[in-house]
Amino acid sequence: MKNNLLQQAIKLHQEHKLDKALDLYFQILEKHPNDFDALHLTGILLAQTNKLEDAKKYLKKALLIKRNSAEINNNLGNIYKRLGKYETALNHYYNALELKPNYAAALNNIANILLIQNKITEAEKLYLKSIKLKTNKEDAYYNLAIISEKKGETKQAIIYLDNVLEIDKDHLEANNKKAQLLHQQNNLDEALIYYKKSITLDPTNPELYHNIGSIFLDKNNPDAALKYFLRKLQFKDELEDYYNLGIIYLYKNRLEEAERYFQEALTIDEKHLGTMLNLAGLYMREEHYNSAEKAYEKILNFYPENEEAKYLLGAITARQDTDRSPQKYVKNLFNQYAQYFDQHLKEALNYNVPQLLFEAIQNIHNSNEKLNVLDLGCGTGLVGEQFANIAKKIVGVDLSEKMLAIAEQKNIYHKLYTEDINAFLDKNEKYQLILAGDVFVYCGNLENIFSKVKSSLDNDGLFAFTIEKTNEEKFALQKTARFAHNKKYIYKLAQQNNLKILQQDNIILRKNKGKNIEGYLYVLKS
Repeated sequence: MKNNLLQQAIKLHQEHKLDKALDLYFQILEKHPNDFDALHLTGILLAQTNKLEDAKKYLKKALLIKRNSAEINNNLGNIYKRLGKYETALNHYYNALELKPNYAAALNNIANILLIQNKITEAEKLYLKSIKLKTNKEDAYYNLAIISEKKGETKQAIIYLDNVLEIDKDHLEANNKKAQLLHQQNNLDEALIYYKKSITLDPTNPELYHNIGSIFLDKNNPDAALKYFLRKLQFKDELEDYYNLGIIYLYKNRLEEAERYFQEALTIDEKHLGTMLNLAGLYMREEHYNSAEKAYEKILNFYPENEEAKYLLGAITARQDTDRSPQKYVKNLFNQYAQYFDQHLKEALNYNVPQLLFEAIQNIHNSNEKLNVLDLGCGTGLVGEQFANIAKKIVGVDLSEKMLAIAEQKNIYHKLYTEDINAFLDKNEKYQLILAGDVFVYCGNLENIFSKVKSSLDNDGLFAFTIEKTNEEKFALQKTARFAHNKKYIYKLAQQNNLKILQQDNIILRKNKGKNIEGYLYVLKS
């Protein structure tokens, strides 16, 4: 009778009908309080349901009946480990090993605690020993991968994870960890394969949706990223997800949705600087200057030394006396903008400055001689692309490393530098053509730049650039936070530096909200 009842309980236990199984175990123990199997299995079931103190009581009673049970010692060790009592857990694991010297599970468990205690070398030896016993190998390989990751040995970690996946292709943690490591290595396509495998194994894991969304952002696929970030919100809403959704909608020019998600992020943390800056930037883009002013004032209330907010508030209110945009502001602006830069300028803004610069130089330089070219503020290489065929070599310089990463993929430039253009021009290397397409909108005072350009030009070298126009005496910081320049100021700088103006054209630089933004294109000669 007892054995039949025990078999029924075990069957229910295996079918995860835990409440019914527990009832049967209790019925057996009521009549047979010292039944070893019922005590042992009751302890295991209670541990499964996180009733650790109760589980410990039943397992200790079972151990009193059968002191030579390696399994009971191992299971008690697991309870104490979960309770954070690592030394007691280790005692039980070592007892298990003494009773059963080749007990791989106990070896693994000891190694797991050593790993928690950051005793990496000792843990590694035990995992390798466990693998030789040919049981629980996937756990040992997985933990060796974790150790290799801690040691910075990413390639070895991936090898260990592949060992796990050879044994069990559906090992969730191994699939997920391999995806993370590949993601860190910027191996995005392969990382995506393992994240998607993980999500089939654990479809309610919010972090997997977040990680896949992040990969699609890195792959410049905001539409795919959007789907995963929205899905993540169904399981867990966090500030970072609202922020990412705001950024995606911002660059898709769906500004109402962007504002809504930024506002959601701020309900979680009203001081989140990235969200506040992007929301204020959204108001700037919409030319809602009153809202932008309030937003920047709020930022400065929390972060009084924030250079970007100070600068932009000064631009809106015309209260800041500055002659150039802060480097940090420009760098952050274009790092964030980089993935969408080319598409936005060409499709949304009808931007054709690179082509106009090239046509101007072609009209002046009509020989077959190829030129050494310096592209100041080269960004993603839109100007460089136009000049590649007439260049002997092109050097590009820009503050934004993310813009330069895109430029590098185009294989236009012989060398790219992440540097401020003023500092770069101090190198005094010589060029036959220096270009600055839509760069001086972030530089008000151009005296140093013109002087340094003059020093960097070969005899008869050319300097081609564009500016936005203003009627102010020299230059003006506009509400858009971009500088505009007076043509008389350019004439004066040209004269001071013995640069001859070969060409001055009135041009349309781009469109903004349906309005033409007017400027000048210049070609000067050394």
